[in-house]
Amino acid sequence: MTLPRDRPMDRHEVDVRARHARSYLQAAQLVHDLGDDADVDTVTTVVASLAVLSGIAAADAICGRSLGRRSASTSHGDAVALLATVTGGKPLSNDLSRLVTAKTNVHYSSMLITAATAEDLLRYARRLVDGMDLYSL
Repeated sequence: MTLPRDRPMDRHEVDVRARHARSYLQAAQLVHDLGDDADVDTVTTVVASLAVLSGIAAADAICGRSLGRRSASTSHGDAVALLATVTGGKPLSNDLSRLVTAKTNVHYSSMLITAATAEDLLRYARRLVDGMDLYSL
């Protein structure tokens, strides 16, 4: 059953979100590794922002593949709850929860993100992207 706060996903949409997840993660890793040399300002904030986007896209792809739908709610907590319903999704939903909890500060705050926080968010995103393999994505 698709809830009003969910959106159905077809195979193409699932594949696109999986590609988005991998691309955001690759970009985050590149900025992490080369950002200072490339004169990227606020490297940690850019890495953290891309990590959040990567994790959200990975969760969408996993839910889309497993459930045929993704969360379209304005509350990211609904996306976390939906991912937790997927077989094997509970540990991944914990990582998603950490990412979306940081989203407001990472995307909208003037506060700079610490290197430790950026590393943590990158690790959570990587686990979600790696987790896509469990669902043949």
